[in-house]
Amino acid sequence: MFRTIQLNTTKVTSSIFVTKHNLIMLENAKGFICINGQMYESFSSKVLYIPAYSNVGISLRAFDINKKITVHRFSIVEAQFRPIINRFDFGTIHKSNNSDAFPVDHYFQTAHDIALIRENPCAIYAVFCSAMLAYLYTLSPKDLIAIAAFPNDIDRLVHNIRANITHKWNVDNLAESLDMTLSQLHRTLNKEDITFNQLLNIIRLKYSLRFLYAGESIKQSAQLSGFDCSSYYSTVFKKYYGINPSKIKQHNEIALIHPKIREDHCDIDNLVFGNAN
Repeated sequence: MFRTIQLNTTKVTSSIFVTKHNLIMLENAKGFICINGQMYESFSSKVLYIPAYSNVGISLRAFDINKKITVHRFSIVEAQFRPIINRFDFGTIHKSNNSDAFPVDHYFQTAHDIALIRENPCAIYAVFCSAMLAYLYTLSPKDLIAIAAFPNDIDRLVHNIRANITHKWNVDNLAESLDMTLSQLHRTLNKEDITFNQLLNIIRLKYSLRFLYAGESIKQSAQLSGFDCSSYYSTVFKKYYGINPSKIKQHNEIALIHPKIREDHCDIDNLVFGNAN
């Protein structure tokens, strides 16, 4: 739930997909963090919230090249995070005078001290609740609304499929894995104007690109991405991208990628395409 990580580098550039809610504080770092397309300038001791199911791009370098970049991070799953947020009166928080509250970075130090003595999940969770409340006092009404909102159901669908890409997914076991009813699942898909099979194929096709570019065979790329049949994989690939996967292997050029249904399902495509690499 809480970790302090010292990076063995003075510069880091990375792109990740996070599945938990994160409250982070950086030391000896400056640069930028991009969360779902929104760019944030990052600097030492800045606290930043990263929602669950987010695409995150990181470009940081050390203030002092003789010291390591340090990341302090609370990380919590949606099921534990949402009850905390639901108990807060956001209107009252924004209007209140919170001058007597401790600065949010103090709670990171407290969690760090607790972790050094003994791993105590209950104590860390209590500190996180206080840290999150202190953080909320620093936000604008727009940012408060974003945190109060539930994550999009389509994000949860994509994450669950990607987390176990070769699983024999169908509407029944996907709904069960998300604790959704079939009606809820179908409403989510209908809202995005996409079928279950289309969503599953798009996610797996995007996932397969990494293997093709790494030099894997078409058969191996298909199997590693959850396609049982390489000929079906090639057919779906051609239908979606307009070219055969063999062309990708032959030319190894991402410029060849032109999804035919991107205009019809741009939101889904952007969601999944951001996780392809």
